[in-house]
Amino acid sequence: MGLIKKFTNPKEGGNWWRKLGCDRENDCFEKFWRGDQVQVQFKNWTITLNTDNVTNGESNVTVTRMRAPYVILGKLRLKIYRQDFLSKLGKTFGARYIESGDHEFDRDFFIQGNDEKKIKSLLAQRGIRQLIQAQPMINLEVKHNEGWFAKNFPPEVDLLCFQTSGFINDAERLMELFTLFAEILTHLCYLGVASPDRPKIEL
Repeated sequence: MGLIKKFTNPKEGGNWWRKLGCDRENDCFEKFWRGDQVQVQFKNWTITLNTDNVTNGESNVTVTRMRAPYVILGKLRLKIYRQDFLSKLGKTFGARYIESGDHEFDRDFFIQGNDEKKIKSLLAQRGIRQLIQAQPMINLEVKHNEGWFAKNFPPEVDLLCFQTSGFINDAERLMELFTLFAEILTHLCYLGVASPDRPKIEL
């Protein structure tokens, strides 16, 4: 919980939004709305929070994104999102998925990846499961790049990323996301798939 203490401990004085580069909470929201971003440094990792407009058919949809590149020591692919009708249907018809071993978590989330043992170890961390469960909507991934039209990453760098529709204006929820990223990056190092070194890339 070091990240939370760093930004929210009232004894340190000031508002955590100001520490994220905003004079007031609403100012920070306005920065996101204009497409600006806020970056938080956790150890050697930079966690970037921003909003973006994504074309969905004939309309534009605002999404909130959080991303953190890291140096890889092993290839891990992971995708976690809340179960919906299609994922439940996929399970029924044999779609490949992973169970964490926590019945409540597995009931609510669809988990896919390429290394069941490491993913189960990651999700065995109660704090990580609770932070994921705290998100009303979540699409959490570990992948190599940001898509066909986006910047390709160097071969030694992967990306931990979160995305959800809409504009998150709940300060507590955003801090839970920052903490979730810090916890996952730390445990990826423990699993031997991430390096604590600083990645040579900027978002």
